[in-house]
Order: sequence, then C-alpha cells, then structure tokens
Amino acid sequence: MKNKIIILGAGSSKDFGFPLANEVFSKADELANSLSNLKTRNFLKEIISEVEKIMRVLFANLPNNKKDYPPFEEALTLIWNSEKDDKFGGKSKDEAFDILVNMMGRTFAESYGFLLVRKIDEYFKYRDFIKFLLASKDNITFISLNYDIIIDSILKELYEFSAEAEIVPDFTYGLPRLYYLKIPHEPQNDLENQRPEPKNGELCRKSGIPILKPHGSLNLSFCPQCRKFFYSEDNIFTSIANQRDWCLCPLCKIKRENILVKPLIIPPLYSKKEFISKDDNVITNNGDLVVNNKGEQIVVPSIFKKYRKSVDGQIIRALSKVDEITVIGYSLPPYDYDFKYLLLKGLIKNKNRDNIPIKIIDKVHNDAEKEKLLRGYKYLAAEPEFISKDGFLNYLSKNNSSDG
Repeated sequence: MKNKIIILGAGSSKDFGFPLANEVFSKADELANSLSNLKTRNFLKEIISEVEKIMRVLFANLPNNKKDYPPFEEALTLIWNSEKDDKFGGKSKDEAFDILVNMMGRTFAESYGFLLVRKIDEYFKYRDFIKFLLASKDNITFISLNYDIIIDSILKELYEFSAEAEIVPDFTYGLPRLYYLKIPHEPQNDLENQRPEPKNGELCRKSGIPILKPHGSLNLSFCPQCRKFFYSEDNIFTSIANQRDWCLCPLCKIKRENILVKPLIIPPLYSKKEFISKDDNVITNNGDLVVNNKGEQIVVPSIFKKYRKSVDGQIIRALSKVDEITVIGYSLPPYDYDFKYLLLKGLIKNKNRDNIPIKIIDKVHNDAEKEKLLRGYKYLAAEPEFISKDGFLNYLSKNNSSDG
C-alpha cells in the first residue's frame, strides 16, 4: 500500500469547461452574453461592470480583449495584500475582494451546470479515474489548488451511492469542525441507497479521504460572527434567488441573529502579512481578534489563519510520508510561491525524498513549454517526468482502468 498525493490545478478542470486563471474574466463575459436566464445574465453583467472598474485601478493599459487580462488570482492577491484604507473603483478593500469572488463564483456555478448537462461523458471519465484510484486501496490525498468543486462532487457521489460490497469512504477537508450549510434550492435525490444528508448546522465531513484546499473553495464558507466553517453540497453562488436567506449562518440564526456567511477564498499569497497582526489596540478572545479598539466587529485574518493552520499541517504531514506524487494541470505559477514553500517544507521531512517520483499530466504545445514546466518541479524530489502532455481529458480517454 502506497501513500499517494494527487495535486490538482486549474488545468485539471480546463477540459471540463472551467476557465484557467487568465480566462476567468473572458469566461464571465462570455456567459453574460449567452445565458438563457435573463435575470442571471443581467446580474452577472452588473458584477462584471463593477469588476471592470476595480481592474482599471489595479492595472494600467488594460486591453479590450478580456482574454489578455492579467490572471484573475493575481488581481485577488493584489487586493488581499493591499492596505486597509485603499480604494478600488470607489470600493473598499473587502468590497472589491467580494465583488471579484462573486464574479468567479457565479462563473464557476454556470460552468459546473454546463458540465453536468453538456459534458456529462467527460464527467464520467473523471469519475471513473477517481474510482480506479480508490480501488487500488492506496492511501490517497487530494491537494486541490482549485476553487471549483468537481473532485468534491465526485467523491460525494461515490460515497453516497457506493454499494455495501464496495464502500467508498467519506471525505474530509482537514478541518476539525465543519458544519453543514443547506441551500434550499439544491436538487433532492430520493434514490434509496443515498445516505441521508446532515441537518442544517450539523457537523459533517469529519473523516475520510482528504481533499486539502489551501486556497479555499466555493462550497466552503465561514461566519464572521461565530467564526465557524461551513460546507454546502454545491457552489454557494449556484443561484441568485433568495441569496440573503440561504446564506445566513444557521448557528447564529438559532440565537435570532441574521449573519451572512462569507465564501472561504484565500488567494495565492505574495506575503503572509494578512496572517500577522501588529496592532496592539485590539481585544482578543482565545487568541482570535474579535473587535477593534473602537468596539467595532471586524472580519479578521485569524479566521483564515485558523483554516490554513489546519490544512497546511495536513499537507505537510502527507508530504512527509508520500511515496508518489501526481500533478494534474498545475504549473507552480510564480504568484503561488506560498504553495511551493509548503511542498518544500513537507518533502524535507520525507526520508525517501530523493526517490519520490513526480508524475505530470498537463497540456503543453512544444518542448520549450514542457521543459519550463519540468523545471518548476526539479529539485523537489526525484526527477519529474511527463506521463501525458496532451491534457487531462486526453489522458483519461487514452487510459482506462485496466491499464491505469
């Protein structure tokens, strides 16, 4: 039995209809002009208009073609690392960040719906690949640098509908306490062998196959009031209908407090300054910042620190014991130096580091691109090797479960 890590980047979702980091803006624009639902289309156009103002503050000489925009995650990171009083198109730092996340979330929600309707055969290939991995009985850990929920949905489906003779374990996000957030408009499935869903506000995803997402996820959220983390079965931006109702924290609602949860999104970091407070004029509660010296409630970096401490710790432990690493659609971009640091920190602790194979599945168009990608993983462990340079979907099409 081997300890295997599967690292998933945006390239692992590209062939399934999701945009890469430099395609998020153009994908949102495309959807805003093609969605059949007029209300959703107009709502997305309003968000894009706000995003446009923010981008023109961040960057100069933006091209007319949004396909040539800077990467989406670079924009998120710049806002994340900005000063508290900075303004972006008339919006505060937090407002600007939320607007960009809102655009991404709704773009990904529509892309996921498109996958299940128009690309269902591709989805089945992905699912079969995961089934094959789990059938090996190896210890599998997924590390996803994506905000999308393809891998989450597949593992949920395999867990809920697995037969008694072939039980697939549940999965966990590496958080000691994660609560269920029910979205009322989620489709219900009445098949007899589906495991019952948890109740709203109930602890869930406590153990099983790790899906570790250091950048957060569009189905994870947190409450700025009670500081709890929540999981929903779908992207929390799936519908614009009644959004202020179904985004209320169920734990605070018991106390008759209507507090909106916030999506748990942490961009790639150029620095860790958001995790460190040098402000002496704060009141703390068990080490967490709660209010400032004016008595104002604030959404504080410690909630992200709390999340990252748990997830990063599990990533490092998994890397310290790993026997094999497979990287799918992730090129270690310069703006994600934070994750490369995690890789190094974990692999340094691995006694077999020099012999750990790094297998790469990605889409490259020439030898120069291939060598550039390989260089990113050189010196991390054993010499990295390509097992497919034609993309993930092409790899799945050529490799069925019988030949691995």
